[in-house]
Amino acid sequence: MPPSVLLLLPPPPSSLYPALRAAYNPALSSVLSSVSEIAKKSTEAVVLEIALPCPYHYLPGQTQWPRSHIYDQTQRLVAGLYSLISAICARDSIDVEGRGGVDARILLVAYSRDLTYTKEGLPPGRPLRGPIIDLPTLALSQRAWQNVFSVHSEEGELLLMQFLDLTDRIHSSVTERSHWDVKKVDGGAGIDSPAREPEDVQSLTSGQKMHYSVVVGGTFDHLHAGHKLLLTMTALLLEPSGPPGQQRRITVGIARDELLKNKKFAEFLESWEDRQKSVSDFLLALLDFSPPETAPPAIYQATRPELNERVVYAKLDPTLEIKSVAFSDLFGPTITDESLSALVVSGESRGGGQAVNVRRGELGWSALEVFEVDVLEAGEPEDGGRARENFDGKISSTELRRRWSERAAQLHRDAQE
Repeated sequence: MPPSVLLLLPPPPSSLYPALRAAYNPALSSVLSSVSEIAKKSTEAVVLEIALPCPYHYLPGQTQWPRSHIYDQTQRLVAGLYSLISAICARDSIDVEGRGGVDARILLVAYSRDLTYTKEGLPPGRPLRGPIIDLPTLALSQRAWQNVFSVHSEEGELLLMQFLDLTDRIHSSVTERSHWDVKKVDGGAGIDSPAREPEDVQSLTSGQKMHYSVVVGGTFDHLHAGHKLLLTMTALLLEPSGPPGQQRRITVGIARDELLKNKKFAEFLESWEDRQKSVSDFLLALLDFSPPETAPPAIYQATRPELNERVVYAKLDPTLEIKSVAFSDLFGPTITDESLSALVVSGESRGGGQAVNVRRGELGWSALEVFEVDVLEAGEPEDGGRARENFDGKISSTELRRRWSERAAQLHRDAQE
């Protein structure tokens, strides 16, 4: 089933959950419901790409700053939006996988309200790499959307017209968007209020580093909003470019099957191969905006018997790759790859980050800079979109497996009747 895209408006000045809910709840509720109905005709979840314009990603000199400079503000925004999406899905009984499910993915769009795009401003060979893209890159990608949703407001109309005009200018000789069904949805309270530059993005700290090799780890079973937040922020930390010849790599440690055998509802665990593919597909959707005629990323596997490692590479270009590594202990690739410089963890696993750096110190290696993402609630958050301190009620793969278990039991009962 073809994907859909929602062109949201720039966020409100505050990235706290109540402000995001007031701004985005009407549009997201309407679109998630619509896409869920479409997904009921499919055996798999339908992808909904949510283009989130971020004015503070378009500040003068932004490309010269380390990506870590905008990490905190972006993390709060993406976490808040994924929290809202999860709350809406829980409230409206919208699945996030399988038939009738919606696979929502947030795309970060560097956006300026005052920018006028022209075809001359789109030179051939421009890099089409995320996770932060601009509106021309989104148009150039020619993704096969079935529906293009837009917010019904003055600014929503401006954003839609810019996007459609760019598409027409870029593809003037063909009709790539002739099959799009453009739909308008209501916006929220104060959605047209100008989004000011966040205070914590205005000052640059001299100690901030540029990272060209970043790592994250987990089970990534039944990929959910918490995983998507974790992977998005890992991708954001990777510098978009570097000195000539600089290699850039995202390493994802994925727990081996045998490490998960004692998990609850283990019979509904996804295989390592399926989990790796879900992770790779999600990251490629954030990073690769090349048009369809471009050769796809090269995928190849390798093994390192001496380290008991199984590795799958996705090579996007000569200097950029995604490396998926199977691991069976606490440390995974963090103690087999000295070149790593940054680690992303969730709030509930910050102790693991500390342990990793202790072990790297014992090896005589540099410590990793550790970045954290919020732990998301499965339903309506009680405190700003983050899970409670004991992480009760968090979004979890265990809960998704429990639902599959209930469905299987119900199917069995129905078959017996």
